[in-house]
Amino acid sequence: MKTAFVSILFTLLCSTALFAKNIVKVHVAPTPRMHCTSCEEKIRKALQFEKGMKDIEFDIENNVILLVFDQDKTSLEHLAKKLEKIGYEIRILDTPNGVDANDAPNSTCSHKKQSTCLSLGKRG
Repeated sequence: MKTAFVSILFTLLCSTALFAKNIVKVHVAPTPRMHCTSCEEKIRKALQFEKGMKDIEFDIENNVILLVFDQDKTSLEHLAKKLEKIGYEIRILDTPNGVDANDAPNSTCSHKKQSTCLSLGKRG
């Protein structure tokens, strides 16, 4: 009986490890700069139902988005392409502290389509 219990417990632990998710948290800065809740909503709508997307947090003041996703189901490149379709480029930040307004090449709040430029640097 004790051996059966131990083997069942071991099997459960192993199966849990097999189904463990590869959750990634990445801070990115969108271009053009976010200025309003309309910008936030547009980005949220583009990403919220993507397979593997877990959470999106916005810091409009610092122009930072925290993307939380399962890397086994989606990639940062895929999410960047989704944002490209709505007119945003993203840049990965080293820290979650944000980006100065002068760092954004296009500092206007524009929802016009632009080409993408995903810089895959250090993850924050």
